[in-house]
Amino acid sequence: MKMKSSMRQFVFIIAFLLPVLCKGQAIDNLENKNMDMKVEEFLEKQASLMKSYPVKPMYYIQINKQECKVIVSVNDILIGHQFVKDEGQTMLLPINAYLRSSGEFSYGIEVLPKKNELYLTDKA
Repeated sequence: MKMKSSMRQFVFIIAFLLPVLCKGQAIDNLENKNMDMKVEEFLEKQASLMKSYPVKPMYYIQINKQECKVIVSVNDILIGHQFVKDEGQTMLLPINAYLRSSGEFSYGIEVLPKKNELYLTDKA
């Protein structure tokens, strides 16, 4: 009989706390939605401040490599990670996604020896 009473108390407590706990979660979800809206507004405002031009040229980097590995970066962002394989490769990479704004940009190309080799060969 005592066990039934304890069980009833437990069920009563759970039944009382469940709506309270769920309501807290709804408030958290509302706060998350508000934060998402603020972030979206901020991004839209920043995008509106950027200069826009009617002509949007495409920029590419052409990579031709053999007997080496190549690491390519644009504005200090690593791209072209597929060129670290040891076989020869040729590819035209679009880089517009790495250009944050119009104007000057920088690029870097590192040429490395193949796996298990210390130096570049004459064929690189």
